[in-house]
Amino acid sequence: MLVLFETAAGYAIFKVLDESKLQEVDSIWKEFETPEKANKVVKLKHFEKFQDTTEALSAATALVEGKISKNLKKVLKKIAAKEAHEQLAIADAKLGGVIKDKVNISCVHSAMVTELMRGIRNQVDGLITGLSTREMAAMSLGLAHSLSRYKLKFSPDKVDTMIVQAISLLDDLDKELNNYIMRCREWYGWHFPELGKVITDNLAYCKCVRAVGDRVNYASFDLSEILSEEVEAEVKAAAEISMGTEVSEEDINNILHLCDQVIEISEYRTQLYDYLKNRMMAIAPNLTVLVGELVGARLIAHAGSLLNLAKHPASTVQILGAEKALFRALKTKRDTPKYGLLYHASLVGQTAPKNKGKISRMLAAKSALAIRYDALGEDTNAQLGVETRAKLEARLRNLEERGLKRISGSGKALARAEKYQHKSEVRTYDPSGDSTLPSVPKKRKIEEVEEEEEQPSEVRVKKAKKPKIEEEEEQPSCQFQGKKSKKQNIEELEEEQPSVVRVKKAKKPKAEEEEEQPPCEFQVKKSKKQKIQAVEEVEEEEPEVETPKKKKKKKVIKTEEEEEQEEAPTTSTVDEVHDQYSLVLKVHDQYSLVLKAHDQYSLVLKAHDQYSLVLKAHDQYSLVLKVHDQYSLVLKLHDQYSLVLKVHDQYSLVLKVHDQYSLVLKVHDQYSLVLKVHDQYSLVLKVHDQYSLVLKAHDQYSLVLKAHDQYSLVLKAHDQYSLVLKAHDQYSLVLKAHDQYSLVLKAHDQYSLVLKAYDQYFLVLKALDQSEEPSAADPSFIL
Repeated sequence: MLVLFETAAGYAIFKVLDESKLQEVDSIWKEFETPEKANKVVKLKHFEKFQDTTEALSAATALVEGKISKNLKKVLKKIAAKEAHEQLAIADAKLGGVIKDKVNISCVHSAMVTELMRGIRNQVDGLITGLSTREMAAMSLGLAHSLSRYKLKFSPDKVDTMIVQAISLLDDLDKELNNYIMRCREWYGWHFPELGKVITDNLAYCKCVRAVGDRVNYASFDLSEILSEEVEAEVKAAAEISMGTEVSEEDINNILHLCDQVIEISEYRTQLYDYLKNRMMAIAPNLTVLVGELVGARLIAHAGSLLNLAKHPASTVQILGAEKALFRALKTKRDTPKYGLLYHASLVGQTAPKNKGKISRMLAAKSALAIRYDALGEDTNAQLGVETRAKLEARLRNLEERGLKRISGSGKALARAEKYQHKSEVRTYDPSGDSTLPSVPKKRKIEEVEEEEEQPSEVRVKKAKKPKIEEEEEQPSCQFQGKKSKKQNIEELEEEQPSVVRVKKAKKPKAEEEEEQPPCEFQVKKSKKQKIQAVEEVEEEEPEVETPKKKKKKKVIKTEEEEEQEEAPTTSTVDEVHDQYSLVLKVHDQYSLVLKAHDQYSLVLKAHDQYSLVLKAHDQYSLVLKVHDQYSLVLKLHDQYSLVLKVHDQYSLVLKVHDQYSLVLKVHDQYSLVLKVHDQYSLVLKVHDQYSLVLKAHDQYSLVLKAHDQYSLVLKAHDQYSLVLKAHDQYSLVLKAHDQYSLVLKAHDQYSLVLKAYDQYFLVLKALDQSEEPSAADPSFIL
């Protein structure tokens, strides 16, 4: 069985020597405790080394995606040609299926293979020859970095640290600019105070002061490059009548230096803002489209990085920057803030105060999605941000205009129209306005008739007109109007005329009195509802009054018969009055019928009005249906128009993409060069590592040389020391020789003394010879 093992340096194919040792899965690790044991289990058959980091990255990405790279395919084809009957143990089952389909090699994946791979990985340094541990570690580190960059699509353009620093510097520049400009205005204002009111732009103010200097020069100086004609004329006019004090030339020079600083910082701020804008469009394009460059950069700076900001939920993004207000509200149990840094976004700024909370909540939700798309997405375009901003603007328009409800779905469903309901108030006819006579309830007439039955006939006839008197009493009395009581009126009528005449003529004075009565100033008028209630009471009481009227007739007839018996001369007049009264009753009945007909006619008129209103409502409803159809057509046209706008936007995006594609092609060429440079850079890094090792070796070698020099010195010193020892020995010999020499000298001195003695002896001998000559062979001479 063969084993495919992937490393950072290349592909390794191992041959399993003893498969019996792999039967027990739990004890496989014991066979790989040492490199010697591991070499007895597996043996390296082939090793395909990667040429560079790019090849290693492509092979690693292919393995991660479950694909076969070209190098692996070549290696497997070679093995399949030599040992096709062998099984191949692999670590990934998905890769095994691909290998079996492409190369036709049977693959094995099991728990035993996993333990085997773990053992090979543990002893890979001893199993693969030709690779040092240091080189393998360097390759593993380089491949890990490259694979991480590939997975995260890492780019040096997406470093958000630059944005954090840039927005912090921009805020610091704004503060410093404000301080400098206010100091410049205040300082130069002592000399020319009117200039600050005429020129409101700070940069133009500083440029103008820097160009002119003293206010005396404004009359002859041309400021057309800095200011408009109107402002320039106003500045020159103000310079002639300025109230400022005179300043020295040294003061003007210091002010001009301050203006130079303001102008330089303003130019640098503009350059920094452009840089920040470009970086934001490169790192977070969708967030930039939604909230703007400055707000997006402040959000990133507040969170620390774009990735940290992507981890925040929408509720945190909404109040990011308002932490103090949030905790203060939680502490005091008040309303929490609705927005933080998002308050400065353009969408929130252009909203009415009542809708700022809703828009900030929706903007925070969409911004959270845009941030995550920018931080973790593969695309780098701003299409998501553009679409989301369009939706938010449409929602804002709906909130501001309070228009129709949002159509659900894809817009094909029609909006539901509310059911038409005509609401009208039914008003009843008021019959009290038809007659000028005061209306009296008829119950009271019946009660009066019953009282008349109990009294004599003369009194009944006289009291038949009592209701009219009571009618007058029902009218509200005025404080300034003097009226006679009932009894006084009756007594006057009895005194003036006889009984029959009283009945006829009593009406006229009362009617005249009613006509002559002036209207009361304090009389209270009845409202419409009271009138309607009075009319309904009268209508309800009418059927009850009809029977008493008949009784009244009978009762009146009885009184007339009694009167005929008592008073014969008055019968003719009573008959006439009775006939007239019967006619009046008939007229009253007809009048009640007329009133009922009039009420019915008023109801018919109201029904006719309602019918006309219904017809108008029907016409309006037909118009509404037509408008609804037109509205549906407008919605369809609107959908088509939105599609056209989307197509137009896509076409504009396509044009931009085409331009970007041309740039991408150029960038691709540059990227290929960059890859080559990157490969060269990796080689340079390797060379640099080797060079660092060489430098270390050189340092060690220099140390060795120093040690060698010291050792040579030591050797020389040792040689000298040996020489010294020899010299010491010689010196000892010399000393001994000196001692012997001293002995010799002593012997020589003694010898010289001996010679002297010998000379003396010789002289003595000569002296003796003179006396007697000794023989040469005498032994005493020798002694």
